[in-house]
Amino acid sequence: MAITSSTPNDAEQRANFATTARLLSCLVTESLVEAIYIPSPAQNTFQGWAIILAPGLSLDAIAGKDIGSVLAAVPLHHEPVTKSNSTGSSLIGLLDPMDMMQVIYEVTSHTSTTQFVRTVILSTTTLIKSN
Repeated sequence: MAITSSTPNDAEQRANFATTARLLSCLVTESLVEAIYIPSPAQNTFQGWAIILAPGLSLDAIAGKDIGSVLAAVPLHHEPVTKSNSTGSSLIGLLDPMDMMQVIYEVTSHTSTTQFVRTVILSTTTLIKSN
């Protein structure tokens, strides 16, 4: 499910996005949840994805888990501030709501891994074509 604010005149959608972006930013920045950064192959339109993990899960714990371990996925305008870890992956240390593009993909109990990956790939293609 995508929470978007593609209609610039829709104040309610923009407010919902702003609130959700700030909430996700606080959760990640205050280390209440972990998030990883995945660079986009087409960096001329957006830099990459912030994949926010469900509460209580760490990057090391999600290997082999189902898609339920992902809380949300957000495309980013700029690369976030990362912190170093032992695995060498890009663990996000500071997630700026102003860097988030105005779409947040939420994983629900009815979302399969295939649906989620397909949605992210299709949205990446759409974002590339629209810019």
